[in-house]
Amino acid sequence: LAKITDTATIYSSFNTFAKVVCAVVVAMVVILSFVYLILKYNAMGLITSLALSFCVLFNIITFSLISSFRLTMGSYLGMIFGYLMSFFACVVMLEKFKSEYASGKKLSPSFKSGYKKALPIIIDVFAVSVIFASIVAIFTSGFTFSFAISVLINNAFGLITSLLIMLWFSRMYLKINNVKGEKINFHKEDNVNEIESK
Repeated sequence: LAKITDTATIYSSFNTFAKVVCAVVVAMVVILSFVYLILKYNAMGLITSLALSFCVLFNIITFSLISSFRLTMGSYLGMIFGYLMSFFACVVMLEKFKSEYASGKKLSPSFKSGYKKALPIIIDVFAVSVIFASIVAIFTSGFTFSFAISVLINNAFGLITSLLIMLWFSRMYLKINNVKGEKINFHKEDNVNEIESK
């Protein structure tokens, strides 16, 4: 009986420690992504970080409400992978904004055309992820199943974050600044005249 109790205690302690480590790793990934965005894009980086914060919040609320969902190493890795996909989608959008502005467009039109150009890339990436994760969830169990389910849930949040929340926050920012690209580290290419576009 003592051996069984000791084993159960060790197992429980290991799980708690593993969860703490995973939580710290997730927090570090999120914080480092915010730092990167703010350093590279200034105010737009801050806005993007705020949008990604909603993605994190959606995760916390959703996984806490699903009583049958167990936090495992697979699900933690799925959360990190899903969050990084959301981060990648937001960066793709920002880079499209930036390249459109660099080509000579004004700030507001560069956001509009940049969003249109980023849209198919983001959808394609998430579509591939959803198909892959769905196949894994259907045909596997255990670690890979938890990973796949976590990725699928995060894909939904990632699409909402990158395509809707980011769009809304970008439009809000343009009401504050729709002229000075330098404030968000956007610069015109050499010898490029500003294009008059709608």
